[in-house]
Amino acid sequence: SSKIAFLLAVNVALIIIGCLNDVVSAILLLGPILFAAAQTFGINPVHFGIMMVINLEIGLLTPPVGLNILVAMTAFRGKFWDICKSVLPFIAIMIAVLMLVTFVPQLSLYFVTP
Repeated sequence: SSKIAFLLAVNVALIIIGCLNDVVSAILLLGPILFAAAQTFGINPVHFGIMMVINLEIGLLTPPVGLNILVAMTAFRGKFWDICKSVLPFIAIMIAVLMLVTFVPQLSLYFVTP
């Protein structure tokens, strides 16, 4: 019922969906639905789009199903758990950036508005 609760729920849902689905289909399926809901809370469309992309990228890196981990495992011929351990600091940094973008929308809008 509040803007912050909506943003947190969207963040959690998109990270889970990013783990299980690819980015393009998640954006095509959920973008219009979530955008309409975001408009009711008065969220800037650019801010919401940046949030969606960051969330889905975190999902692509999250073990055990993250697609980018499987790609890195194949490219570097590494073990799955070794790559998962090496990705964890990057996930932590991306979550910190996501929280900044979520709760300080001026950061995401600063770089795209003239």
